[in-house]
Amino acid sequence: MADLMEANLTANIINPVLEATIETFDIMLGCAVTRKELQLKTRETSFYDITAVISLSGATNGTICLSLPKETAFEAVYRMIEMRPEEIDELVCDAVGEFSNVVGGSAKDKIKDPDMHLGLPNVIYGENHHIEFPTQAHPMYVKYDSDIGPFMVLFGFVAG
Repeated sequence: MADLMEANLTANIINPVLEATIETFDIMLGCAVTRKELQLKTRETSFYDITAVISLSGATNGTICLSLPKETAFEAVYRMIEMRPEEIDELVCDAVGEFSNVVGGSAKDKIKDPDMHLGLPNVIYGENHHIEFPTQAHPMYVKYDSDIGPFMVLFGFVAG
């Protein structure tokens, strides 16, 4: 029964997040996106070079991450402000954070849960970085292909 509740909880949150991700890539970046399969995250699942982390609190607690290879992040920055970064710097982190904030805000509007609170994105970068999810969560992820390169959305939730 707990697994069914967790599955419903996850579906009620993540479907709007995935929808908002696709819409935001289209609107902000003019970018077509192709969703791949949903998978269970394991210890061996690697994050890409730069990851925006958004915390979720209220009736549901958890974490939503948008992780991009640096090349995808650089192209996103170019499409947003027509500058070509050569390294992950403050500009790239700010752009990825802002982009993720738009995804989160759009998803929150779709979820329509007044008891849910989304934190501001924290951006983490570097090779082999790792992000912990709530202890009782069973984190999952969806990889995407896009006109600007691959990326993935990772998430894990528990009832609050």
